[in-house]
Amino acid sequence: MNAADLRSARAALDVARPAVVRLDVDHAPEHAATDLRDAWSATETALRAAIGGSGLSGAALVGEARTRGVLEYPHAHALLAFQAAAERATSPTYGATAEDVTAARSGFQALEAVLGLGIAADTATHDAVTRAAPSPFAPPGYAAPEATASAYPPSAYAPPEYRPAAYAPPAARASAPAPTASVPVADAGAAAADGVGDGLPPRRRPLTAGIIGAVIALAVVAAGLYWLVEGNRTRVLDQAVAEYRGGQREAARRDFQKAADAAAGSALPHVYLARMAREDGDLPRASAELETATRVEPGNALAQREVGLLLIQTNHPDRAIEYLRTAVQSDPT
Repeated sequence: MNAADLRSARAALDVARPAVVRLDVDHAPEHAATDLRDAWSATETALRAAIGGSGLSGAALVGEARTRGVLEYPHAHALLAFQAAAERATSPTYGATAEDVTAARSGFQALEAVLGLGIAADTATHDAVTRAAPSPFAPPGYAAPEATASAYPPSAYAPPEYRPAAYAPPAARASAPAPTASVPVADAGAAAADGVGDGLPPRRRPLTAGIIGAVIALAVVAAGLYWLVEGNRTRVLDQAVAEYRGGQREAARRDFQKAADAAAGSALPHVYLARMAREDGDLPRASAELETATRVEPGNALAQREVGLLLIQTNHPDRAIEYLRTAVQSDPT
């Protein structure tokens, strides 16, 4: 894939993004089949651009891209599942299912991974993809090395357990009689001091206490680190919100991105990034951020509200009502 084909494919895939974001069989099942077909049609266009143009479509197009080395097997598998869901949606009586939506998003994200876009941009992998896609700038015939098991089995040798000899003062050692065949019986006080009387091996009680103390210390340190990191994330997010409200848009966008990178499971930074992109007229970026926000926190009321506002701006008021209603029900404030 040359640089020109890569740019064309990325631009075409951005056209599919709003339809993928709108896919929702729970809130708008009557529109899901249409969105499914629209999303696949735009994804097909992106795939044709990625291979430099083709008159093929459907499974034949995916197979051609696989033959040319643009797609790895897992990417092709995800796209074929997407294509099959879109083909089922061509029937007027067919109702799209949650499995169809999952297949569409997986196939879309698989092509994103190949093109170095979206949530899989850094690794070229995602939930439906188990192997890395080749870089569009890698030399012909290059394949990423796969991890292999070590040729050497683990050693079966285990060192003998070390048991220290009981300590005796120098004077006692000097005057001690030579050992005899008889075994002296330790008195009860000595047995209790060595830990024999309570069933523990001799001299193990201090070791057990040390292990427990170390575990407690590690737990305290881990808790401290967690609150330190979490507090830093909160400060960055609060600072970004203040900058956004104060009109410092570039600083706010930079800090929202920092907060998003630091808290991968939080939808709020992506909601603000989507809002700023929508206000700037960058609707593909807004769709991408909302796709991430609703994926990491499906029930987030602010994310649902922002999707509704984006749908209003893209002339889908009937779809927007469902998302805004869900947002109000989730958070009446």
